[in-house]
Amino acid sequence: MDVRINEVRGAILFDGLEQALLGFGSQHGREAIAIYSLKKILLILSRDMSQADAEEFFLFNIQGLWAGDRTPIVLNDTISTEEVMKWL
Repeated sequence: MDVRINEVRGAILFDGLEQALLGFGSQHGREAIAIYSLKKILLILSRDMSQADAEEFFLFNIQGLWAGDRTPIVLNDTISTEEVMKWL
């Protein structure tokens, strides 16, 4: 258990978006990075603002954020696998 905790120690997390956290990922030789659900982020943000405002807030304040190599990843889970396969 301590090994897993040590792997994620120091990861950058988004305040107030704990329910959108999916977990942590990493690549060989790199430290763990937090991974968030876009669908859940927008749902959480839209509790306090309109959907359009939530999307705008996300674009400018979350997607546009660079906080170094451990900046969280936002997984776009708003589209289905079938939709993506049509584009390939």
